[in-house]
Amino acid sequence: MKPGRYIIPKGTYRLTDKLYLTKNTKIIMDKGARLLRDHNAGFFINGRTGDSFTGYDGNGNITIEGGTLDGNLTARYKHYNAIGLARGQNIVIRDVEIIDVRGAHAMDINGCKDVLIEGCKFKGYDINYTVDGDGASYMREAIQIANHTEAGFNSFGSFDAQVCENVTVRDCYFGASANNPAYPAGVGNHGAVADLYMKNIRIYDNIFDGMTYAGVRPYKFENTLIRNNTFINCDYGIRYSNPNGNGTYDAGKAQSGRNTVIQGNNFIRSKIRDIYIVGWVKDGITARVKNIQILDNIFEGVSNAETMYLSFCEDVLIRGNISNITSRFVMGYYSINVSVKDNLVNGITNEVVYVSDATADGSTSYVGLGYTKDYYISGNRVENCGRSAFNMSGLDGVEVHSNVIVNASTETVGTRSAIVATASTRNGHNNKVRGGLWIKSRTFLNEFTVDDYLRKEVKLIVAKYTK
Repeated sequence: MKPGRYIIPKGTYRLTDKLYLTKNTKIIMDKGARLLRDHNAGFFINGRTGDSFTGYDGNGNITIEGGTLDGNLTARYKHYNAIGLARGQNIVIRDVEIIDVRGAHAMDINGCKDVLIEGCKFKGYDINYTVDGDGASYMREAIQIANHTEAGFNSFGSFDAQVCENVTVRDCYFGASANNPAYPAGVGNHGAVADLYMKNIRIYDNIFDGMTYAGVRPYKFENTLIRNNTFINCDYGIRYSNPNGNGTYDAGKAQSGRNTVIQGNNFIRSKIRDIYIVGWVKDGITARVKNIQILDNIFEGVSNAETMYLSFCEDVLIRGNISNITSRFVMGYYSINVSVKDNLVNGITNEVVYVSDATADGSTSYVGLGYTKDYYISGNRVENCGRSAFNMSGLDGVEVHSNVIVNASTETVGTRSAIVATASTRNGHNNKVRGGLWIKSRTFLNEFTVDDYLRKEVKLIVAKYTK
């Protein structure tokens, strides 16, 4: 297509080849305009085979607005990217509905800058995992935000792993179509390049409905904002994972993302976990996910799913959240400097905060090596937890104070302490435990002090709730 402004009126149009977008192109589709895919590729791409761009100097200043892109899988059952973009800057995709993509992405964004995706609908994803799964199909994203590599997007070059920068996804819907279930993942990536990070990714005011892997999957992202989204019936709401150093472009390095804010989201009935954030250790080097804020979210869960799982993280603030009916509020392994403050937690099947340096699968590789240290647990209100409210094992450095705990050990009444710090937990300091009806610790007996007035206050609260 030549540069210019194109208007597509209401109606259905059979598309027999993908459309090549050049610089300074604007496509406006009227409400009711439908492009019906009738070939084996996608709808739009901003380059041709043989093109080679550097930096963000590819085809940019592009707008696609309105209309429906129909994959027509009953007639054209073939993998395809609906919209493929690389090396462009100043790209807007607004109010577009993409229906039934097979085996690839609704939008594949590689090495682009200043991209806005708003008001779009991503409905329906199809893959036969047994016949033609490629190892990543089970985690495929509707919107992929990636480096430009030949393995990831080989339609045109250059393949120098240019990162994406300044990408915003807002006011979009991700879910099932009439014929196919929702995408495995809504927004994210599943590959990375050594020493390079996707930068300034903003994801807000979206709905992720029934994602079979995760609503949002950041993959070694830097400066990420995930705000005011709704996650409904997803396996994971947010699954933040990172390269372990064994990938094609990892150069043997495990590296993790940094600077993430997760704020004001609603998580409704996540099937496995609401938030999952994991770094790695390779060749003795710890690649922690750093600088995480989890603020003011609402978690409406199910009794066998966890709210948060943190492993190899550093500098984490969990504050002002409300969590109802989950397995655990915080499950923490090998993390440093974690603050759990001013949260309201109710109806936890197991522990509210469980911290250990030995994982649930029995791994003891990092026990006693200082990988798990410095937790600050304060100002939380806990009601009705099945086991201990706070259970700490192998933790080096902890403060617990100003918490109110109502009805701990509901699983088997009176058999567990409200707060447990095992003998392997050490260097507690300035602790004042408030609101624990039972306190069990061998190493903390001379370090914990109990506020007698607040102990009486909590007993009154318990009496009120057990009448």
